[in-house]
Amino acid sequence: MKFMRDNSEIALTKEYKEQLEREKKEAEEKLQKEREEVERLKNEFSGLQRKYDTIMQNLTKRQFEYMPIDYQLDLLWHDMNRGVIKVDRKRKDTWYNHVKEVKEKNPLKTEWREELAEIQVEMHELVSNNTIEDL
Repeated sequence: MKFMRDNSEIALTKEYKEQLEREKKEAEEKLQKEREEVERLKNEFSGLQRKYDTIMQNLTKRQFEYMPIDYQLDLLWHDMNRGVIKVDRKRKDTWYNHVKEVKEKNPLKTEWREELAEIQVEMHELVSNNTIEDL
């Protein structure tokens, strides 16, 4: 009977061991560089995100502080009408003359906004104090 010799363990040469160490070191250095790059990108993105958030926060605050556009346009028209902003009233087909014509055709009381707000409050109270669902 013959016995087979076990050759599964191969002796590593010194050069091969050094090559494996170099490859391991290179892989670790590459991984470290990638981690540093990821960290740099995260920091850069966070900085950009903070700038974006600041701008959006200020924009949102500004939008809520502006009066409604119809009120702003009404103020503009009144400034033009009083002469604060110069307008050629004789020219036709101008924004000023268009708004003037609409205002003359559909007059409103000066306190219409307050009256409307009061009506809305009354409507809300009526609905919230009533048990009828389809009011």
